[in-house]
Amino acid sequence: MKEDVEKTHSVGMNEHLNKPIDVQKLHTTLLKYLGSKSVGEYNRQENLKKSNKSKINFPQFETIDTQYGLNLLMGNVKTYQIILKGLLKYKDINFDLYHGEELKRLAHTLKGNSEGAGALKVSKIAKELEMTLDKSLLPMLEKELGLVIDEIESRMKKKEE
Repeated sequence: MKEDVEKTHSVGMNEHLNKPIDVQKLHTTLLKYLGSKSVGEYNRQENLKKSNKSKINFPQFETIDTQYGLNLLMGNVKTYQIILKGLLKYKDINFDLYHGEELKRLAHTLKGNSEGAGALKVSKIAKELEMTLDKSLLPMLEKELGLVIDEIESRMKKKEE
């Protein structure tokens, strides 16, 4: 949010990184302020990351961009699974019970959680809901979120078997 960026700068911070944290952007930002001595180590880590990406074996989803989510986590599959399972907490949520600031906070949290998982349609709708509090978005949000949750439950169950 624009206010967050302004607050960050007003307290003397050089940069502001939004959630979910893009590890690549974090590295680039850190290098900007750490100096050239870190570049060699950074390049070594990047080469290692690139070689590990080709080894990631994760089921593909129709409603989730798993590569997007895994890239945010530099390919950390265990953490990614935790993030995916975290979306299941929204399974039985009744968005109609939330109003005003409560709805805004819920939409904000869902936006971040779904983007971190790679559920980009859900994140986009949640972002619009957060900004507008337009409850006419709820049917579409519930539908897309339901598809994501159903697919997570289905794919994660198969993976565990």
